Amino acid sequence: MSEPWAYEPSLPAQGGEVTLSGDESRHLSGARRLRAGDTLILFDGQGRTSAAQVVEVPRRGPLVVEASPPVLAAQDGAEVHLACALPKGNRLSQLLDMATQLGVRSFRPIVCQRSVSSWNEGKRERCERILVEACKQSRRSHLPVIHAETTPVQAAEWARTQGLSSLVAHPGGAAARTGSALILLGPEGGFASQEIEELLRAGASQVGLGEGILRIETAAVALVAKLVLP
Repeated sequence: MSEPWAYEPSLPAQGGEVTLSGDESRHLSGARRLRAGDTLILFDGQGRTSAAQVVEVPRRGPLVVEASPPVLAAQDGAEVHLACALPKGNRLSQLLDMATQLGVRSFRPIVCQRSVSSWNEGKRERCERILVEACKQSRRSHLPVIHAETTPVQAAEWARTQGLSSLVAHPGGAAARTGSALILLGPEGGFASQEIEELLRAGASQVGLGEGILRIETAAVALVAKLVLP
């Protein structure tokens, strides 16, 4: 069985003793049943990982581990960012989980004319937990950034400042190709015609996913995969 991963945002630069957070400790000592002497990998979400060994498993209180000096991993491949309207219910969790496993670099909620769900701080906190778990699952040491909510055009303008193209998911658009970009996905019912016109004026291009109409989370994962996988 592969070594479990644990999120620790403050890895000591020279290595040393680390007391893990309550959530990580409960999972590792409970579900994973780690004991003194067992090994694991710590990651800080900024690309650094550290091999570690459990020193102590207190009956009450967090795990204590001894960490080696962290190693920085490069982010290879296409730089893909995602900006989308929020789907209903738990579907946002599925979207973020799968997109993170594929290597998306950031997520930005966008508010559109036809939006049906709103963004709030509670959703941000839940999304952050989902991203951490997806990174642990996929062994990715870079945690995607969650940006503040914006309009579609503001998201496209941000992409231009980063030297990225903007790809708007819309029926009839061209097929997406591998490469770095910002993906823009509208709400159920799609972007309004005015929003499409504004995005095209901002330099965005339309991309499609065949004849069918996909749910937001399905379209997001399909487009991210098209861009990041060779």
